[in-house]
Amino acid sequence: MIKRNILILGSEGNRAAISIVRALQKENYVINIAISNNNKSDRFAFINYSDNFLYYDDHNSKDFIKSLIEFKNIIGKYYIFCLGDRKTEWLIKNKEILNDNNIEFEAPTYNSFKKMVYKRNFINNAKMNGLLVPPQISLEEAHNSLLNKDFIVLKAKNKFTLEKYKTPIIVDKFRKLEEYDLDKYSFIIQKYIKGPSVYYCAYYKKGEKISSFSQINLVQQPGGGSVLKAAPYNIDENIIIKTDQMFKKLDWSGVMMIEFKIENNIYYAIECNPRYWGPNQLLVDNGINFPLIMLEGKGIIDDKIKMNRGYKWRNGYFLGYINKFRGLGKFQRYKVEFDTKIKYKDLWNRKDTRLYFYLEIFLVVIVTKIKKIFKRG
Repeated sequence: MIKRNILILGSEGNRAAISIVRALQKENYVINIAISNNNKSDRFAFINYSDNFLYYDDHNSKDFIKSLIEFKNIIGKYYIFCLGDRKTEWLIKNKEILNDNNIEFEAPTYNSFKKMVYKRNFINNAKMNGLLVPPQISLEEAHNSLLNKDFIVLKAKNKFTLEKYKTPIIVDKFRKLEEYDLDKYSFIIQKYIKGPSVYYCAYYKKGEKISSFSQINLVQQPGGGSVLKAAPYNIDENIIIKTDQMFKKLDWSGVMMIEFKIENNIYYAIECNPRYWGPNQLLVDNGINFPLIMLEGKGIIDDKIKMNRGYKWRNGYFLGYINKFRGLGKFQRYKVEFDTKIKYKDLWNRKDTRLYFYLEIFLVVIVTKIKKIFKRG
């Protein structure tokens, strides 16, 4: 039996990428890891899964698609998973030419993708489907909030701003607001929701939900950064129904994750990741295998679903402290009582990635800084 080729973009969010690799490692697939020529050190996270890495150019869409087609000439036809907003957008825009070259993937239409990835579009769609969003405020109201020691949130309003500010910015001091060029960059300004963050994750096929999972994020990096600790969580069923209806109207195909924040038991829709996300390992560890379901229509076996496994990214704490010292605010920490004992497992401190567990801080902090120095030079 010929094994099917799978291509993983290891440089487009390596936390999400390694979770997909682990989800499929025991299955009947040939896993190929592709690394960006701009970040060759990313390969260290996957050295136990590949002897011969593929390398792609990603200065622009044309170079990226050319690299993908060249890979097909090397390994044969393959299936690729959507990782990273920009690469997912490039894949969707070039779906026809990729399919013609026997490169397959599952994703929404470009029109549906735009309605979720761009913050203004997402806000409008959420409201149209009965989901609450954080109240939008004027610049004057933002000034008053900061003077009263309340936080505010800045979200990229257009594609130009999103290129520079890919994640929402939490502003806690008036002087910090002045650091952002509000004349050059366009932001939506919202009230900060003080409660914990939860994720609703789902896989749809032509608008029909195939599988879903939800989690609560117990620790996040300063400035609304990456999730450091999370656990399974049951979110409000009415929120799930409204969210599923929204994606049904979009005729959505593929995975997605929507973040909500809860304040006084009220859910506020924050943003959507229309592709795989960082803590996807939490789903895999609890027996929810989206990659396998996408490929084979299976992956959830009742006796393998645990719902008592937690997620930790220990090195992310160190990186979070760097953000804290840079003035990006405090860690977001929340305590939750669970009915069952949660067993937390670190993302990288495992047999298959232990080397990267020890190298990650050096690679992320030191190598990135060296690259910036050479770039300036």
